[in-house]
This record gives sequence, C-alpha cells and structure tokens, in this order.
Amino acid sequence: MSKYRRIYEDYHGPIPKGHHIHHIDGNHANNDIHNLRCVTAQEHYDIHYSQGDYGACYMMVKTGHLSITTEQRANLARLQAQDPKFNQMLTISMSEKSKDWWSNSEYRLMQSKACTERFTNLWKDDEYKEKVVAKIADSWNKEGRREKQAKEMSLAVAKYNNTELTCPHCGKVGRGYGIMNRWHFDRCKEKDIA
Repeated sequence: MSKYRRIYEDYHGPIPKGHHIHHIDGNHANNDIHNLRCVTAQEHYDIHYSQGDYGACYMMVKTGHLSITTEQRANLARLQAQDPKFNQMLTISMSEKSKDWWSNSEYRLMQSKACTERFTNLWKDDEYKEKVVAKIADSWNKEGRREKQAKEMSLAVAKYNNTELTCPHCGKVGRGYGIMNRWHFDRCKEKDIA
C-alpha cells in the first residue's frame, strides 16, 4: 500500500474498494491529510481530464482502473500527443532511462532472453502463425501494391540504364551501368596502357 493511502486510512478509515486517493494540489510529494481526497476512479479520471493532465488519465486506463471506449482512448491519445510538456517530459525521461537501462549488460541480456522466449512461445501457437501469415499475405495482396512496386522498379531500372557515365581510362561516354561496366572502368582495354 502506498504511503499516501496509508495516511488517508489512518485519518479517515478504510478506503472503499475501487476508490482512489487524489492529491488536490497535484503534488504527489505533499501527503498532508488536507491535500488528500477519496474519489471514485471515474471522478479521478474526470478531475485529471478537466485539468489537461492526460498522462494521468492514460495511466488510469492503462493500469486497468478505468475502462473507456475505443473512441475515447483514441481521443485521449491524440490530446496527449498534442501536449508539448508531455512530449518533452517523455522524450527526456525515456532517453535518460533508456541510456541507464541499455548501458547495463545484465538488463540487455535479460531483455534479449525475454524477447526470444516470448516470440518462441508465440510461434508455437498455430493460431498466431496463421494470423502472421495472413497479415503478410494481405499486405502483398492489397489493391495496387504490386503494380506500384513494379512501376517503382521500372523507374529505377530506367534511371539506372539511362545514367550517362564516362570511363576514366579511355574517356568513352555511354549510358547505363551494365553496358559501361561490361567494357569500361576496371575492364577497360586502355586501363593497363595508362
């Protein structure tokens, strides 16, 4: 049990099941009894949402304290992404934490083992395999995907074959890497002469 919940219970008695303790001034280090208020999960969410504290709202949803609709979740993510303070805090805190975590060889080894184990277990599940294969097949069968790739490839080949090149040994000017590389550059007859 967290310190502030214990303080609240010492003063007011047991906290009803499913209720949260809200820090009125927003300072989680201020556990003065007059700064603590018992609220339902929904009330707690609404307080933070009205204050623009979308990170706290997200954590309530993520930790399972509150269920919201898919549309509400998408809206919350959009609002959170638009908050410059949140993005700055997340970038700084995550980059610092990542540096600390990934500089520890034991942590890297633990993560590697956990990922390997997770994906090995997932791949044993035939249903999971079918979903992955279906997703890959679907991505290749999307309308226009193959045509687009074929067009991009033909443009790349055309550019490759129409690039003007000059042999440094004999000075011959030609178009296309394939033809010029076959008879010039390192294979040029005049290479040994010069």
